Amino acid sequence: MPLIQNQVLIDPLAMNFKEFLQLILACGSTTAVEQIIGWSKEQFENFIVSEDNAKHPEQEKVLEIIRKELKLKPKENPYEYVKAVQELFDDSKIKFSNEYYDTLGLERPDGSENEGQMLEFGAVTFSFIKRRDDGGKANEGN
Repeated sequence: MPLIQNQVLIDPLAMNFKEFLQLILACGSTTAVEQIIGWSKEQFENFIVSEDNAKHPEQEKVLEIIRKELKLKPKENPYEYVKAVQELFDDSKIKFSNEYYDTLGLERPDGSENEGQMLEFGAVTFSFIKRRDDGGKANEGN
């Protein structure tokens, strides 16, 4: 698994889309769900009941449609669930292309090197012309 400054690049939140929707129903939005990765349980619980996590009327309508139409219930213990999913996740199964490593400037795991030319762009120059109020040119500059 590639690491950047000792950070794993993949943080799973749910085992499938149904359970992801159940997390949103439990938390009100993706905001709290996404933050579980870096928050303590106390931080998560404080956020869930805070004004920052207040649901807007439109949001409530969408959550209710998800509940009714998909016959889903909010996920119980969302914090513990996400932590368990992350613990069980086997990131060794994910294979990244050589282009992925090249783009991030990381060493390829197979030891091969990029033989192709990386994209390089020429310099861009802007030129500005200031006009006088009467429409004539006052001066030119770069």
